[in-house]
Amino acid sequence: MNQAAASLEQRWSKLVTALRCEVAALDEHEKGWISARLAAIALLQEELHACVQAYGSEVVCAGCPEHCCGQGKNHPGLVNLLFYLLAGEELPADFSAPCPQLGPAGCLFPPARRPFNCITFNCEQVEETLPAAQRQRLATLETALRALYESFASRYAGAGPQGLLIRAETLGAAPFLRRCDKILTKES
Repeated sequence: MNQAAASLEQRWSKLVTALRCEVAALDEHEKGWISARLAAIALLQEELHACVQAYGSEVVCAGCPEHCCGQGKNHPGLVNLLFYLLAGEELPADFSAPCPQLGPAGCLFPPARRPFNCITFNCEQVEETLPAAQRQRLATLETALRALYESFASRYAGAGPQGLLIRAETLGAAPFLRRCDKILTKES
């Protein structure tokens, strides 16, 4: 592993450790709020994946010289890590790969837990295989999924459209799960 990959792995490890401590300190009400939304996200993401898979996306992706998935570094965000941490599971990562979540057989995250950017992206080759009704269905699912991700972004300082490694740079030492909606609405 080269020095850049080792540095990235160290940053990731520190971030996951800090977030694991924050998750452990959550009360049951907060864990319930998160779990309900994660379940909804998982269903939508599985449906998004099934929509493109039904039209041969895996064949297109496997034969693609561009390897879009290899270009997507640092996409996992707070939501994606929460899936694993609330379940008490280790996060899959291979820091020798172009994307730490990319393994020899594809994404190490199952479709239900993939980052928003990854699960919603379809290249032109995949888009061209989809009938208009299917493209519309994908747009509807993406809108619903985006609203769920935005509910996390409006609630937690560490959530947002960027991956967690990038988000950590702007947060500094602030907790990822700091409630920003309480500050804005004076909610208790």
